[in-house]
Amino acid sequence: MAEPILSKISGDFLECTICLEPFKDPKALPCLHTFCEGCLKKVVEQQGDVEGKFPCPTCRADTVLPEDGVAGFRNNFYVQSLSDTVQAHKSLVGKDNERVQCGVCKVEVAHLGCVPCEEFLCDECACAHHRAKRTRSHEIIGSADLKEQLVTKTADKENVVPGNNVDEGIQVEESHAEGTIRFTVDNFSKVVERKFSPVVLIHNLPWKLCMQPYYMSYAQLPSKNLAVSLYCVAGSRSLWSCHASAELRLIPVLRGVETISRTLEHTFCAKHRGCGFRQFMSWRDVCNPQKGYIKDDTIILEAVVKADAPRVNSKGGL
Repeated sequence: MAEPILSKISGDFLECTICLEPFKDPKALPCLHTFCEGCLKKVVEQQGDVEGKFPCPTCRADTVLPEDGVAGFRNNFYVQSLSDTVQAHKSLVGKDNERVQCGVCKVEVAHLGCVPCEEFLCDECACAHHRAKRTRSHEIIGSADLKEQLVTKTADKENVVPGNNVDEGIQVEESHAEGTIRFTVDNFSKVVERKFSPVVLIHNLPWKLCMQPYYMSYAQLPSKNLAVSLYCVAGSRSLWSCHASAELRLIPVLRGVETISRTLEHTFCAKHRGCGFRQFMSWRDVCNPQKGYIKDDTIILEAVVKADAPRVNSKGGL
């Protein structure tokens, strides 16, 4: 299943329609079509400076050239992030479980792997990883299991595969600093693990809502709550950050019932991609139709996100 998805992503989304090669320094135009920075420079040079405008090579829409030229167009962080994921997926699919190289020493065969770091480890490096204060609590599993998890994670991007550089399935808010994520959760009472909303692009970064049951004990009595979080799911291997505020909402289905909402403010980055509330609302109250938040075992969550422009490292990575 994952291989056809990978092929579709590579062919339809990660290749520039000018040079027909994988994107290099992808730039997004206001019309949301994306091209290599170098290819756009050639287009502008060939067409000449006609009142500071040039037509988009795909849709022919008039495009105003920024004051600092093509470099002034927004970096398409989402394309770069997805490209990193696809390359990692190709590498994983092409490896035998017994011959995965250790990601730390680059010499020994990796028989183990760290789940949070998404890194394959040989026996010696795994021991060192476990002894280090920063990573001693990380979950270590077999390399075959980690490979399966990473391949599945890439395959799960099926609902965000774009076509011709503009995804019909993604709710696009790329050129705006604010966007709304609406998440309809069916069969709510039967949810036992994390569920994610479709992706919404805000400031060229991919955002998702996450919900899950959260269990805790209070006065030795167990309780079950609805946990709601906001995630920025840009690349985990690159240096980036984006400061954002958001209002997370549980939308009522009955008139006269107030919306349950909570606000957050967080600097999202590769190491801290999620932020939210473990006790957004009691699970029992959500499941109670008389409370007015569930109908036909379906609830509606919403997030209004206001994001600053993303920051990148000095080397130009996401």
